[in-house]
Amino acid sequence: PGDRIHVTGRIADKYERRGGRYAVFEMTTVDGDGRLICTVRNSMLLNFREVVTQRRETQADPPAASAPEPAKAGNPVVAVSFGPKSLTRDDIVAFYAAEEQVYGPHASLHNDEAAAKAAGLADIIAPGRYSLGLMSCLLGSLHRGRWLPGARFSVVFLRNLLPGVVLRATAIPRERSRLIGRPATTIDITCMDERSGLPVLSGTAELPGRDA
Repeated sequence: PGDRIHVTGRIADKYERRGGRYAVFEMTTVDGDGRLICTVRNSMLLNFREVVTQRRETQADPPAASAPEPAKAGNPVVAVSFGPKSLTRDDIVAFYAAEEQVYGPHASLHNDEAAAKAAGLADIIAPGRYSLGLMSCLLGSLHRGRWLPGARFSVVFLRNLLPGVVLRATAIPRERSRLIGRPATTIDITCMDERSGLPVLSGTAELPGRDA
């Protein structure tokens, strides 16, 4: 609290995939002395309504999350599970209202049911920023002070997060690696909707190792 930060944003890339047109936004945050605090890269689907209509017509589900590689003989798998966490409408609206205090009121798919339904959705959906924040909180609750300084994670959303989804996240350490010149652990992350049994998020995290 009280620190001044400076955030710079740019369009880092653009591409097309499965009928979708995507833009990659990169945001870099530095403190008052110019030291890097964090970097975020976010891929945003620009023609959402068109893609939803096309996929419904072909009845093609998003690809399922790939299962983590089996552990080698003699190395037991240690899986940590969090949840279940029920995602309520009030959670989504309250998060977006907090953002509106910074950026100003803005009706969108995240707080306006009419706008969401006009885009072909059943209801409002959680912003990706909120979903990533929940994942970071889960990893932080597990690893405490080791998580925020120097850690990073990359995830793919496989389904929209609507009110009523019941989430369970699982983290499985996979291998030792190096992160920013220090030992690190790669962690496979999956998040399932317990109601449908379908994956909603998949990715990896890298946790800096202890210096000792």
